[in-house]
Amino acid sequence: MKEQIKKYVLDPMLLTSILVSLIGLLWIREKQYIMALLLFLSGISSYIYHYDNTDRFLYYDIFFSVTSFIYSVYLARRLSVKGLYEISTIVIVAFFYYILNILYHEYYFHLMWHIMILIGQIYLFNNVML
Repeated sequence: MKEQIKKYVLDPMLLTSILVSLIGLLWIREKQYIMALLLFLSGISSYIYHYDNTDRFLYYDIFFSVTSFIYSVYLARRLSVKGLYEISTIVIVAFFYYILNILYHEYYFHLMWHIMILIGQIYLFNNVML
């Protein structure tokens, strides 16, 4: 059982995908059902894509990632000016790791991309003025 938990849950890439889905569930509390659904589906599609380790689910992962990012930008309009600077910094750092991952195909750059997504989504959830 411990090996299954390590393989299906505690693998860092899979764990970060699960956490994105859980952040999606937090948005339900704020009655932001679209954001909740998009992040939940983004996390699930990312989990399946990274678990499957083939390109069969790549387009689902990309679609929900991009869609949830666009909706996040829509919600970010409610941030203060300082908040916009802070979230912009998080997004720039995230895309920096994404570009490094594309250039070097390095697991840890991709993992840092996932971690920055988590940080950005948590920041947005905690700071959006509803």
